Amino acid sequence: MSKTTVASTGIDLSDTFAFTGTVTGTDLVKLSTVDASDSATVNFDNTVVTSSFVNYVIKYSRVVPETDETTLNFMLSSNNGSSFTGNTKKGEDYNNLSSSASGPQQASGSNNGTIVLGYQDDGTDGCAGTILVNGLNSSGYKYVDYRHIYRHGGGSDFYIVSGGAVFENTSAFNYIRLASSSGDIESGKFTLYGEKA
Repeated sequence: MSKTTVASTGIDLSDTFAFTGTVTGTDLVKLSTVDASDSATVNFDNTVVTSSFVNYVIKYSRVVPETDETTLNFMLSSNNGSSFTGNTKKGEDYNNLSSSASGPQQASGSNNGTIVLGYQDDGTDGCAGTILVNGLNSSGYKYVDYRHIYRHGGGSDFYIVSGGAVFENTSAFNYIRLASSSGDIESGKFTLYGEKA
């Protein structure tokens, strides 16, 4: 029997029915998914990065670089990918999951608005992580929180990195790019979510 409304007694999920309504009250909205396959870059342009959302979340999994010992680079643009500019400051803590090695790392400079993540192996394990960009469309500096797990390039140890960064650019950004520091992204899934105010 088909259900068109939800009764106070609940809903029978063993039945088959079409959903035609809307869900309200959700703050995180899935906007786009890219399955990389020998891709030079993974891009989210101004058709999905809009002023409708305050913050953006990128989740990525099983990202395998074509070239060993390369980094995953995260970039922002204010002109829909025509250029990537601005200084960044980054601080992070790393933990070697194969030993007790751990510690802080810091980097900054004029690097075309790029945050460098990990130093990964080109094996099938790939890397995975989450990036949260706060106030992407705001007129102030942009803050980024990230968590990245990977197998170290040229070795067998696994690392997890938790960090934060500042994009020293006051323009509203409307474009996100992820790319390998050398060669293509052989495979991997990237999903972009928007968070409402």
